[in-house]
Amino acid sequence: MKNCIVLLLSLLSFTLLSQSEELNQKISVNEDMGYTLHLAVGLSSYEGDLHCFEDENLGMLSNSKLAFGLGVSKKLTKAVSLGLNYRMISLEGSDADFAEQSHLRRGFSFNNTIHEINARVDYEPFVNKGWKLRPYIYGGIGAALGIPEVDYNKDGLPNNDLITQINEDEAQSGGASVVAPLGFGVKTKISKDIIIAGEAGLRFLANDYLDGVSKSGNSNINDYYGMGAVVVSYSF
Repeated sequence: MKNCIVLLLSLLSFTLLSQSEELNQKISVNEDMGYTLHLAVGLSSYEGDLHCFEDENLGMLSNSKLAFGLGVSKKLTKAVSLGLNYRMISLEGSDADFAEQSHLRRGFSFNNTIHEINARVDYEPFVNKGWKLRPYIYGGIGAALGIPEVDYNKDGLPNNDLITQINEDEAQSGGASVVAPLGFGVKTKISKDIIIAGEAGLRFLANDYLDGVSKSGNSNINDYYGMGAVVVSYSF
């Protein structure tokens, strides 16, 4: 009788343990393949006709502005996720910040608030390594909407050809542009549902009117902008 009780208890324990492991596996699968909400806060900068990293007075952080973002993503595989994101990115630049005399004489300045919506794919190349810090890369496609507010310093420009080019820029600038975000980051899990990451990336545009200056500046190279951010994510 005693042996039967021991056998029954052993079978019961084994059954409960198997069910527990099966439940944990289901939770793990749901967690790995579920949805994630993202909140991003960081800084933005841009490269264009009124802010050039090659100038000795200007760097990545000069004229940087606050940037914010929200997003949601879904795991497609353990290493790949697809997300939909919104970013509000403020940008500014001025000829007064340049060391070059040609910019100082021209005297343009601008500011623009970009509303960016993108679809983005994130890829973790080392997801199976079990590292606490997990690097990832991302890329996507979307739309950037913004109308630059530009001071062309028309009263201080005696050059009629330049004024003609400014008039062409004013007619073309503003509206939407195709944007392609590319970047990288590192994330770490701080609890079962919360992940914190640091990421940085560039946004490449399909036109040269981010700052409202093209014909009256350098129309051979399109403007682009970037954002570095801390991203807090919640999985559910």
